[in-house]
Amino acid sequence: MDKQHQRKGEKSNIQIGKEFEEKALYKTIGDNMKKLVISLILFTLLIGCNEENRGPSIWNGGTDTKWYEESKNEFTITTAEQLVGFAKLVNDGNDFKGKIVKLGQNIILNDTANWQNWTGNKPTNEWIPIGNNDNQFRGIFDGNGYVVSGVYINNSDNFQGFFGRIASGTIKNFGIVASYIKGGGDTGGLVGYNNSSGTISNSYYTGIVEGTRAIGGLVGYNNGEITGSYSSCTVIGDTLVGGLVGVNESSNISDSYSIGEVTGKLQIGGLVGRNESGKISDSYSTSKIAGESHVGGLVGTNWNGTISNGYSTGTVMGNRGIGGLVGGNENGKINGCYSIGMITGEKFVGGLVGANNNNSEIRNSYSTGSVTGEYGVGGLAGGTIGGKIEYSYSVSTVTGQSYTGGLIGGNEGGKINNCYYNKETSGRNNSEGGTGKTTMQMKETITFANWNFTNTWSIKSTINEGYPHLLKNKGKL
Repeated sequence: MDKQHQRKGEKSNIQIGKEFEEKALYKTIGDNMKKLVISLILFTLLIGCNEENRGPSIWNGGTDTKWYEESKNEFTITTAEQLVGFAKLVNDGNDFKGKIVKLGQNIILNDTANWQNWTGNKPTNEWIPIGNNDNQFRGIFDGNGYVVSGVYINNSDNFQGFFGRIASGTIKNFGIVASYIKGGGDTGGLVGYNNSSGTISNSYYTGIVEGTRAIGGLVGYNNGEITGSYSSCTVIGDTLVGGLVGVNESSNISDSYSIGEVTGKLQIGGLVGRNESGKISDSYSTSKIAGESHVGGLVGTNWNGTISNGYSTGTVMGNRGIGGLVGGNENGKINGCYSIGMITGEKFVGGLVGANNNNSEIRNSYSTGSVTGEYGVGGLAGGTIGGKIEYSYSVSTVTGQSYTGGLIGGNEGGKINNCYYNKETSGRNNSEGGTGKTTMQMKETITFANWNFTNTWSIKSTINEGYPHLLKNKGKL
């Protein structure tokens, strides 16, 4: 169309073509921008996912204290370097009293691929415990459900553990895994010395712990409170060695347990080496125990302490004062407990208690495992001197030479009231206390005179092979 024939207001083909090209160009630019934005978003998300999947980095050997501000009362640690900085701050004199330190993710101190062989092959980084004899942690450490792995300590110093010493401090919701800790005295996987009413709850340790005196899978020496916690480890020491705690002095342990192996010489226990004026309740051990004297499936020596609603299932081996639950019960009280392990020793060997001495008491308890020894061997107690045992029984097999009985091996002035043993399973018609019954009679309530079958005991054919069981302590039955 020429210009003379073009109507007023009409666009030429050239103008229309230009506008079409411009629109196409703008559309192309817009589409490309959208694609670019989408690509950037996807790239950012991918990077974020990769960072998240990458997880925490292994400690590089450095120390970071920049996160700490004196004016703040709550902190979150997310790197190994910050954790090391926390230890440095405490060890330099900052007790963190009134402050809270939380973990924000799992932390790796060493590559744990070969952690079981760290006894002979040292990893890259060695941990310095948080708190020492001069500077103790007094704040709150909340693991927030996260764990620290690869803790390595190897020396002969006292107060060794992830925490060396805490005083009136709190540790909760925290786990340590795949770790090796070796020290001198007062050494534990989580805490070497829990002092001045420090509290530990909902926490655990898995790995290896070695030391000399007062050695525990979780805590070496406990002078505070432990609840809802456990250890799953190998514990090796000389004296006062426990799967969970080496020494529990005037303190409470509740709703806790230990599994693994415990080895030592004197006062060795699956849960606690020595319970001195302390209270242990609703706790158990399935650990394999080996020692020499005062060795127990749950407690090595119960000195003026109380144990209630506890049990043990592991094998126990030793020489003198060997018990399925307690090796030596000295002025202690045991109530509502049982043992089902295999017990082997030489002198004063019992299915529940090796030696029950002085003013010690055993009530509402029983044993069902096997007991083997030479002198002073009993299905329930190897020997009792001046102690009291009542409302208890044994169906253990019993093998011994001198002073061997179905319930009690030797008795000097001890009082045995309303107690029974199975003369068929024990292979014994004699006992220094207690009454022998047949297997059938041991499964009938009428046999157990004056026993409380309303609130304490019950008999059901489907539980405990039909023998009496404790209503409040069924455990592994």
